[in-house]
Amino acid sequence: MAAVLTAGDGALLSRLAVAELRGVWRYRAPRIDVVVPRERRVQTTARIHRCRNLHRRDVTSYRGIPVTTIARMLVDLADELHKYELANVIHEAAFKGIYIPLATQDAMDRAKGRRLQPLRQAIALHESGSAGVKSRHELAFVKRLERQRLPEPLVNVHVAGYEVDMHWPGLKLAIEIDGWQHSRPRTRREDEERDRALALAGYELLRFRDTALAQAASAVSDRVRPTARSWTA
Repeated sequence: MAAVLTAGDGALLSRLAVAELRGVWRYRAPRIDVVVPRERRVQTTARIHRCRNLHRRDVTSYRGIPVTTIARMLVDLADELHKYELANVIHEAAFKGIYIPLATQDAMDRAKGRRLQPLRQAIALHESGSAGVKSRHELAFVKRLERQRLPEPLVNVHVAGYEVDMHWPGLKLAIEIDGWQHSRPRTRREDEERDRALALAGYELLRFRDTALAQAASAVSDRVRPTARSWTA
């Protein structure tokens, strides 16, 4: 609220600060972002964004703080988040009942000239059943796959009744990126139950610690090459 008031009339909290406030971002926002409707000099530690065409449909309030709507927040976050991060924000917003597809499309239609491809991709991921990435390690892994030009997985989707971190339907492959929590006895039992269910459904499930992303990518690469050779033959 202090950052918004300091920025003057018409200022709104925006971007990850809104996502954190609304409970749809898993981390602390690295900074406070504020959007203002016109040029002005502001003495503040917040990051100021100037927007001449801030539409009334982009404006709301939450807990008494003037903020951008979820739809406008998603448009703005397309500038700085990966598509899988955006997909998770959408997933969390949908779970809370505050993601409105028509409002988001309306905000996108009004955002002429903005970089919206990551948001379009994130919406497609959400509609396919993906929850997007749920950890920094999952994000690092999908970025590694992109750099190595390996097939893109479905991320945090349900397979055989269980949610898996990464899924390649064409390879009948699933990969879990396990953090330290998976060493707990109860979690190990749940993991074993999931592993058996996927094996019975005909899937290969591989587990890697979150410190072994290079090995996980190599496992994907090893399974892609035989498939590519069979297509060539």
